[in-house]
Amino acid sequence: MTKFSGILLILLSIAGCGDKTAPGHKTSDTATVKAKTAVAQYSHQPYLYEAAGTVQAQTESVLSSKLMATVKSIRVREGDKVKKGDVLASLELIQADAGLSQAQAALEEARRAQSAAASAQSAAASAADLAKSTYQRYQMLMKENSVSRQEFEEVKTKYQQASAALASAKEMLKAAAQRTEQAKAGLDSAKATKGDTDIRAPYNGVITAKHKDEGNLAAPGMPILSVEGAEGFRVDITVPETHLSAIVLGQSLNVSIQNAQVPGIVQTIVPISDAASRSFLVKISLPDTVKVHSGMFVRVSIPVGQAGQMLIPKSAVILQGQLTGVFKVDSDKKARFRLIRTGRELGDLVEIISGLKDGERFVLTPVTGLSDGVSVEDAV
Repeated sequence: MTKFSGILLILLSIAGCGDKTAPGHKTSDTATVKAKTAVAQYSHQPYLYEAAGTVQAQTESVLSSKLMATVKSIRVREGDKVKKGDVLASLELIQADAGLSQAQAALEEARRAQSAAASAQSAAASAADLAKSTYQRYQMLMKENSVSRQEFEEVKTKYQQASAALASAKEMLKAAAQRTEQAKAGLDSAKATKGDTDIRAPYNGVITAKHKDEGNLAAPGMPILSVEGAEGFRVDITVPETHLSAIVLGQSLNVSIQNAQVPGIVQTIVPISDAASRSFLVKISLPDTVKVHSGMFVRVSIPVGQAGQMLIPKSAVILQGQLTGVFKVDSDKKARFRLIRTGRELGDLVEIISGLKDGERFVLTPVTGLSDGVSVEDAV
């Protein structure tokens, strides 16, 4: 007989004896001990699906330049807290300064031209008024035959010329005003370009990464800094399509973070699944009071049904080498060592898969003197 066969026979003998003496215990039908007991019962507990997830900031941004320029200075480091509008980095763009100066000069010139056009219109209007009144007076004189036809025609021509000059002055003033507006737009554009040389915080938050150093070239779309908002954090998990129906918006789920349990609220269920994994992205908001960082690993427990299971306190379980058991109390109030097989641990409780039946009494906490065959008196 091999060594393995001998061990197997010993284990089978122990299991077959049932309520008989367990290894390392001697039967004593006269001794009595006091111990707390309880009755094993099946309970319907929710069946939980555990989904692995990652902590993410509710708001995060990668800041880049709108211009092709050199990084002049970076005023923050990773971990620095910033406020909305703070200048985080500055770019050096000589063309921006030159463009701003040119736009300012163009606006001043356009304003001077508009002022001159306004003066010319005013003079043309005065001349047109004088020519009109003279023309009207000569019309009356002409009816009375007090002036010659030639004199009348000369006055009429001057009136028409003055009216045309006034119309031309009005058009020139209108054109000058349009050039002034164009110059203002050019100045606004130049100011915006100048303003783009400062990289500012879009909201209150924390700097999480620095992608450029002073002297580096910045280009549109190339990241310079990364910032996370201070509005809180969430957990992103992927859920198989078979369990998606168990999740609804606003549902509270238990989130395990570094051995701590916190409640999370389902805020988003992305309605498009990943074709490869047949899973859906679910976003769960975390309380503002929880102390977490982006990238932390978490587990989210999702109730997907109910299952009957037997749970007993861990204090009742006895380990003897590679054997696991409990002291069962039979109908004669005798302690009997019973081999059991355990499953998952839930806090201070352990799941019993086999070895203990529903309704059987067992010792909650083994005490000194407790052994197989000893009488057990229930302690108060």
